[in-house]
Amino acid sequence: MLAATLRDLHALADDTQHDGEPALNLHLGRQHAVEIEGHIAFLQCAADYFAGRTEEAIRGARKALNLLTRPNTLVHGNVYVMLGSAMQMAGQSSEAEAMLRTQYQRQRPKPTQASARLLFGLTLVLTHVGDYTGAAEAASLMLREAHAADLPLLVGWSHAILGRVHYERNELDAALTHFNAVTDRRYVVNRG
Repeated sequence: MLAATLRDLHALADDTQHDGEPALNLHLGRQHAVEIEGHIAFLQCAADYFAGRTEEAIRGARKALNLLTRPNTLVHGNVYVMLGSAMQMAGQSSEAEAMLRTQYQRQRPKPTQASARLLFGLTLVLTHVGDYTGAAEAASLMLREAHAADLPLLVGWSHAILGRVHYERNELDAALTHFNAVTDRRYVVNRG
């Protein structure tokens, strides 16, 4: 289904009027057309990522970041999550961590959906490489930001990651506390 949607979106983006002007520019204006092209690049990145085409996902994420002009949007944060994960899968964990930390430090204002999503990407990279201390620090900060910005989905992810970190360290009581925090919120975590 995603492949068909992407095919239709690419056709729409490539459609030109009789004067050679892209149809999206005429209907939406160049600024919005570029933003839509960024969203299409992100969807292609996601399709490549989930199909195991890591290098293509990295290229697609970078293309999306070049096209997305509003850094405080949900999709912008999701691109960084996907890029960091793809880089980690490609053996570029150190680079992914540095990129996500740098982007988080530059993010203004905080806390926002964007800053919390950068922390989410960072926690995923750190967890997958076994840096449980770093993952716990980032997840704790993400939990504080998610509460402050009223982001129940990221509150749930923060608890899930903290639960996993404590579980991996054999700190089972702490793990249980965080896993219970996820299940206690099962009806609200998908609201944000």
